[in-house]
Amino acid sequence: MKNNKELVTISDIIEWDKFNWSKAVYFWERCLRISDKSRVLYESDYEIRQCKSVFSKICFPVCRTSVRAENSCDRNLNLLKDKKVLELGGRCGGLSLWAASLGADVICSDLENPENAASVIHGKYPELKKSIRYEAIDALNIPYEDHFDVICFKSVLGGVARVHENAEHEMFEQIHKALKSDGKLLFAENLVAAGLHTWARKMFRKHGKSWRYQQFEELRILCSKYFDQNYRTVGFVGIFGLNECMKALFGFLDSILFDWCLPENRRYIFIDFCTKK
Repeated sequence: MKNNKELVTISDIIEWDKFNWSKAVYFWERCLRISDKSRVLYESDYEIRQCKSVFSKICFPVCRTSVRAENSCDRNLNLLKDKKVLELGGRCGGLSLWAASLGADVICSDLENPENAASVIHGKYPELKKSIRYEAIDALNIPYEDHFDVICFKSVLGGVARVHENAEHEMFEQIHKALKSDGKLLFAENLVAAGLHTWARKMFRKHGKSWRYQQFEELRILCSKYFDQNYRTVGFVGIFGLNECMKALFGFLDSILFDWCLPENRRYIFIDFCTKK
């Protein structure tokens, strides 16, 4: 069996707004029953020191019951070990790096072959890079069927939705086709959230006006057509940080306050762990 334990920084897995978006990684690891013995070894920087206390003591108790039940079964089980994983819209390949660090055989993909872009980060981890291949794959036309154990993506739907009106439905159909029976879909997406978020994105984001941010209920219903879901939403003020230090501070505030007290549809990150029906 492969032993791919290398020190991986959260900055190489999550490119921006690391504190709030990295909650997806911790959520998925809980769902995959990855214990501290087999999990990726994160660099002990500021964000991760906060994550260790905040995520374990605050974030995870609000995860859905089925996640807690699964993790109580076997805390030494790693459901990514030796599995076939596809990352869609990989670009810099952060999730591919994460999956490889947990022993998976990974295809890192984007519309154009992402090897050159992803190698900037993957090259820092030569042992993990051996477990990653690179392909040009259109999420609306995945050339595999019943092939992957896990498919993952982060912040992709908003771009795909610009292709045509039903593009999100096509993408989920393609993912469903490419997964093996009982395969898993792991993804995190941007939600519309509140009016304040919409205004800020249009004012300060390069693609804020053209990106199609997802409506919470629409995304939840769309996923439920193809998958059994285990989801949560996080983040309210983290998005307004002007730099990563401020985003981490605001993300901490989200973890102790807004992730608890606001309705699900007012948070700006949708995290899902899905099982193929």
